Amino acid sequence: MIRSFDNLGPDAAGQIAEHRRRKEFLWVDLTVSGSLESTLAEVQKVLGVSADVLAALGDFDPNHALARKFYADDERVAFPFHWVPPRGSAVASPDPRQVNFLVHGDYLLTLHRDACEPLDRLRAKRPVTKRSEQYVVYLALDELTNTIFEALGEIEDSMALLETELAEAKGRGGRKQRGQIMLATRQGLTDLRRTVGPQRAIFERVAEEVSQLEGLEGDRSAYFERIFSQLDHVVKGIDAVSQALSSSVELGLNETIYRLTVIATIFLPLTFVTGFFGMNFGWMVEEVDSLAAFLVFGLGTLVLAGLAILYVVDRQSALPPPGGSGDD
Repeated sequence: MIRSFDNLGPDAAGQIAEHRRRKEFLWVDLTVSGSLESTLAEVQKVLGVSADVLAALGDFDPNHALARKFYADDERVAFPFHWVPPRGSAVASPDPRQVNFLVHGDYLLTLHRDACEPLDRLRAKRPVTKRSEQYVVYLALDELTNTIFEALGEIEDSMALLETELAEAKGRGGRKQRGQIMLATRQGLTDLRRTVGPQRAIFERVAEEVSQLEGLEGDRSAYFERIFSQLDHVVKGIDAVSQALSSSVELGLNETIYRLTVIATIFLPLTFVTGFFGMNFGWMVEEVDSLAAFLVFGLGTLVLAGLAILYVVDRQSALPPPGGSGDD
């Protein structure tokens, strides 16, 4: 079983040194409890990493490009990876969080500012190392990647809820809730795409560098290619959900346009009748001189126009869709 540590205190530092002396691979998983500078100082003291590695390892700035947070040499590779906690609500946006990895031939170091439940669960399982040391790195990456799939699944559930409400609304209330779900879904897709897209782009290089590390035992399994493939599937899934969301938005717009068209159609004959009887030409003044004439020409014209509109709408509804026979 892999030996893991969650601190770099004096006792842990001595055990880590002993494991490294015996060439036993270990995993150090650290949550920044105090200042980041003091944590990095402990990492440098216990693991003896260089200033360049510390600069990459301590970069949690979300405005920095992922390539800026990457470092590799013959002995170690440092890179960022993200995971997504559960949203807990259909109107909540994903909150991607960064974990910085440092992979060495003797150890795996994961550093994060917030508690990372997926890595805690994995360490509690005490993963075996019968396959290879690269497999331990893969397990940690895979655990975080699964949270991204779960986040995408939650967004898809929000999409299903939105589509159901759009189908059942038919002019009733709930527009505010639908708008909130739609906004949260769009924002969630944007945040997830902004996170996973660059992560997929940089991970191909990460996989190559990790597989070439000195002293890191590997095997024939293409572990890191699996992670890259999963990230690629996530990006494609995000794009598919984005397209579905756009279709839902168009459906809502079409419904709004339909209602406006119905209102305009109702007022069209009214506008015509009003305009017609508002003209003071000779025939109007001479012929429409009684209540009966007004009812015939005024209301009669309105009724005929309404019947004509109903006929046209009914004819349009009876026509088969493009490419269909209408007999289904």
